[in-house]
Amino acid sequence: MKKITLIFLNLLFLFQTQAFAQNEEIVVPKGYSKLVFQDEFSGEGLPDSTRWGYETGYVRNHELQYYVKSRVENSYQKDGVLYLNCLNDSLVIKKKTCPITSASIITKGKGDWKYGRVEVKAKLPLGSGTWPAIWMMPTDDAYGSWPKSGEIDILEHIGNDPQTLYYTIHSEKYHYSPSGKSAIGTSVKNATSASEWHIWALEWHEDR
Repeated sequence: MKKITLIFLNLLFLFQTQAFAQNEEIVVPKGYSKLVFQDEFSGEGLPDSTRWGYETGYVRNHELQYYVKSRVENSYQKDGVLYLNCLNDSLVIKKKTCPITSASIITKGKGDWKYGRVEVKAKLPLGSGTWPAIWMMPTDDAYGSWPKSGEIDILEHIGNDPQTLYYTIHSEKYHYSPSGKSAIGTSVKNATSASEWHIWALEWHEDR
């Protein structure tokens, strides 16, 4: 697999840390040579455009929200926190009313990596219809379109099942297996994912 891009996606998401380092102190974990990316969200207004871009439009899974670019109502940083907000605001875009807007920020074209450790400190939203995710996609579809080039889901969460967190890998092998499985992964229980800050981490090595 070639390099992959980090994506923060979806509704009422709060972030308070950076990739590859904890917020309290920048520490390179044992076994890693250097820090390659971080964002403390210490500015004001829109996320740092040198680090983050945006997905736009109705992107996937028949989701109801329209992802907007550089709109401070949907994505902004303040007091060391990044806010991603889903709004029922009927925004008019190109003469078409979009009943629900949200934001999906990505590092594509600004930073991508092959192997390493990613850490994100986040609080998750509650409520039916929310589907926040921290995930990684190939920067280029070197082996073909999804799922052939893979996908790593660092964290997914469904708002009406707030205590369950999902960690998943998608690939051609599992997507086209006789069982019909599109992915391999696991889930864990966490009763405080919406009420407390947690660090969600991925360690990606060549063989695992």
